Amino acid sequence: MKFIGSMLSAGAAILVFLAFFATAGTASAKTAPFEPIAVHHLPVPAGYSGESEPDWLPDGKHLVVVAASPDLSAPQLAVTGIDGSRPKCISCGLDTGVVPGAPDGAAFGKPLPFPDGKRIMVRLGLRPGGGGSATQNFTYGVLTCSPSLVNCKTRTLAPIIMPGGGIDQGTQNREGRLSPDGRWFGWTEFTLHGTAMSIGLLKKNGGQYHLENVRILNPYGSLGTDSAAWRAQAPYFELKNFTSDGKSVLYSATYDADNFDTWRVDLRTGKRTRITRGIDWEEDVSTSPDGGS
Repeated sequence: MKFIGSMLSAGAAILVFLAFFATAGTASAKTAPFEPIAVHHLPVPAGYSGESEPDWLPDGKHLVVVAASPDLSAPQLAVTGIDGSRPKCISCGLDTGVVPGAPDGAAFGKPLPFPDGKRIMVRLGLRPGGGGSATQNFTYGVLTCSPSLVNCKTRTLAPIIMPGGGIDQGTQNREGRLSPDGRWFGWTEFTLHGTAMSIGLLKKNGGQYHLENVRILNPYGSLGTDSAAWRAQAPYFELKNFTSDGKSVLYSATYDADNFDTWRVDLRTGKRTRITRGIDWEEDVSTSPDGGS
């Protein structure tokens, strides 16, 4: 695996006072105006108890959701209209046993469509909270529909083989993500040694997907007695998303006061940029399609 990357001085009280207001004024002048947000609540179709974790399909006219129903033993994936109507289950009846480590009757969750409109990356695990999140064995697979997700007549489920194995090998694979071009898979390995944000190239080999050219994105370097290096490398890290252009990865880290803030790492240069610094718990994170927000 390869690694990417690498107080104000006290013065007279009046000067500090003036400097504070000068800085505050400058920051205020550069603050972008708030963007208006409208929230539209979608009704849950009859026969279903909930639809969650939605994402757009590439055609912009349909959603893929995690659907729950009294008639379903575990949450499944459904394709719906943009208003949440006309759900069509695309995962019902699939054998989750083809995915190593997936429990019997595993719940489908966190679907992420590929740009080809035929495939979805999906996480398979227990129901939310089932068994305790610290002990859940999150596994991943690719659901393929033919001829398309919207017109799904035949379906297959192929596992994504994780380099570190699963919970039986002492590794929990958290928060799987897909790059915008559908070529790279990102996730966070959680082990006794800490967390490792990783990305790997998805390659189909027979009935399985393997991850090649895997890179760890954590800050890396010598530590010694350098407190700044320890501060940069010691936090809890969790990969959250690829940026909309696919050139960077967004992640959350407990850099200050054991509180999650958002960072961005450039996948070409390894440059890290801190996005937030506040008391809010910053997760999950993603960028708008135009990359402006």
